[in-house]
Order: sequence, then structure tokens, then C-alpha cells
Amino acid sequence: MKKNHVIVFVSSLMFCACAEDSMNTTGTSALTAEVGKIETRYSQGDVEKKPTNGPKIETLMGKDELEKFYSKLNNRISADRGDKRDKYQIASTLFDGYDVGVIPNANQCPSWSEKIVFNMDCEDSGGITGWDDNSTVTSDDYRGSWTTHNTDVTMVFCRVDGRFFNNPAGTYKPSAVLKLGTLFTGMGEIVRFFDNEDSSNSNTYSGDIGPNYMDGNTTLRFASLTSYGSGGCCAPYPDFSFGYGLLGSGGYYGNLLIDDEDRRNANGLSYRGVNTDHIDNFLYGGGNTRIFITRARE
Repeated sequence: MKKNHVIVFVSSLMFCACAEDSMNTTGTSALTAEVGKIETRYSQGDVEKKPTNGPKIETLMGKDELEKFYSKLNNRISADRGDKRDKYQIASTLFDGYDVGVIPNANQCPSWSEKIVFNMDCEDSGGITGWDDNSTVTSDDYRGSWTTHNTDVTMVFCRVDGRFFNNPAGTYKPSAVLKLGTLFTGMGEIVRFFDNEDSSNSNTYSGDIGPNYMDGNTTLRFASLTSYGSGGCCAPYPDFSFGYGLLGSGGYYGNLLIDDEDRRNANGLSYRGVNTDHIDNFLYGGGNTRIFITRARE
């Protein structure tokens, strides 16, 4: 069964000005040569090579360098948010600012919703990104509309009204949805920073990603659904009239390993208002990332 692999990196990125509880609208242009990936500083001859044999070699960024990295990233996110605020303020208030993202079972969203897509460029050299079963999908698996291609990952979400998850009658199984607006009182938050591929990074996204952020790396914010209700476990998830899933490992679920950057890895994970034992049910954070997603509605 799953082991406790939650590793917490305390950084200025996670819960500073860029993570206030009030809704933030964030947009960022695709990675360009002018912007670049700020932690990439290859010297002559310092080039990634796929190992010909033996185990993968992965290294972590040093503590001092990591703090400087997150400080620069935080400044960059704040500046970008200010530049794009007017452009991205409409979709993020679709449900009075209490917007969240769920995973559609099919690769489409209802007309009243908005489709949000993250194309994440994962580690290229000896990349091991993939589902726990890379061959066939059995009746016990759930992948929703998420896909892996080569060593990369595409995550699809549909924007819905997060207030429907505020269920006082029952407690949900440990699970989470993508944060796109304001958390209602008592909801916990998990922030995952993915250090994506350094070399020729091809990250892209579409839709209004709200307080999340993507350039040559990815920052995703998740709203925890584990602390609600007094009627005991477990309440059914809301019916939005389409099939969807979310982060979790109850019932039919998928187990996705994301192979993050091997060299000088700067992955980060932080949380507030969430029991760490609950996080283990849908997310492991270390030098790589493991995410569990589960079907909520057919």
C-alpha cells in the first residue's frame, strides 16, 4: 500500500502574497527566449545526457540556491499577475469567485463551464513518467481525460462551482480539486511546485488558470475536501450533470507518476489546514510527483 512520502519545502512561494485566500487571477505567456527558465544555468559541457545503463541519477538544488530560486519565482509570478489581471478576471468569477476544477471523464466540458488544460513537459532523459499500468486500462483504473504522451503529461479540468462541495451533512473521503478562486471557510490548501524539464521546455496551458501558474515550471494549487461535514464518512460528490473525477484514491483510481527535472531539482510542496495523512491519499511530493485521481461521478 502507499507509504508516507510527503516532503515539505518551506519557501516564500507557497503562502505569500501570491497565495492569499481572496481570488487571484493569473495568466502567463508561453516560455520565451527572453524569459527563459530561471534556474537553468548550463555551463559549457554541462548538458543532460540519458544514462546508457544503471539507475537514473537525480540531484536536488542546494538549500541556499533553492531559497533564491523561489524568491525570484515569487517576484516573477507577482509581476505577471499584475500585467494580466484585467485579461483574466472574467472566467475566474464565473461562480462568484468560488471556482474549482474537476477532471472530466471525457475530454470535454459543458457549455456553461470552461475547459482548462495543462501540458506539462516532464523529464526527458530516461523519463519514467506514466501510469502505474502503462499497457492496458482495467476496470479498476481511472484516468479521466488525463493522458501521457512520450514522457509528458496533459491534465484537463472543467470549471465548476466549488460551493457545491461545501456539504455540512457528510464528510468526503480524502480528496482534492484544483483551486481556481476563493476557498470557503475551513477548506485546506495544498500547493505543489513542479520543476519541469529544463532543456527545450515546451510547457503550455489554455484557459484561465486562476491562482495557478505555468511558465517553464508549474505551480498547482489544490483545495482539500477532507475536513467537511459532521455526518460521518462519506458524502457523495456533487452532481454537475457530467462525469468527472478529482484527486483521491477511493474506489476506481489512477496512479500517475510524474518524472520531474532530474538535475538540481527544485520541487516544492506545502499545505495549510490539511492533515498530512490525508494528503497521502492523493499526492506524494519529493524529487518526483505521484498523483492519484479517482472517479467521482459516472
